[in-house]
Amino acid sequence: MGGIKNKRGVLAIAIIAVIGFSLGALEGGADPVLNGTWVFNKEDFKFTNGNFEASSGGRTVFKGTYTASNGKITMTISQIHGSQFGGKLESKWYTRSDLKSRGVAESDLKKIFTPAPGTYSISGNKLTLAMSGPWGTKPYTYTRKS
Repeated sequence: MGGIKNKRGVLAIAIIAVIGFSLGALEGGADPVLNGTWVFNKEDFKFTNGNFEASSGGRTVFKGTYTASNGKITMTISQIHGSQFGGKLESKWYTRSDLKSRGVAESDLKKIFTPAPGTYSISGNKLTLAMSGPWGTKPYTYTRKS
């Protein structure tokens, strides 16, 4: 089934997040300093006590959970919007089991739903978020919206 649209900023990080990595569990829960909406161009992350939403152009495209502590973050996508499959799926939310029942390959499901590690730092109203990928780590800087 089709791939995820390649966009900059939040979607680039979200795409990196779905590449699939093995990682050890991070200590700690959800760092409250992340709570709020962080914007990069027309894309954003909204962090709320261990849950996140990734949006582009005002539309939420990924939902999931995260753990964050001491500058380390692990993000796990739990739902992906059908709009990310290039018109091949209905415009609604899909879980791993929903996509599996629609014939999405296990290898693609692993890419989407495997927890992804990264780092973060906050300075004033700026969040630098860098998720690891096979081509290295690309940091993006977001501005606090709320």
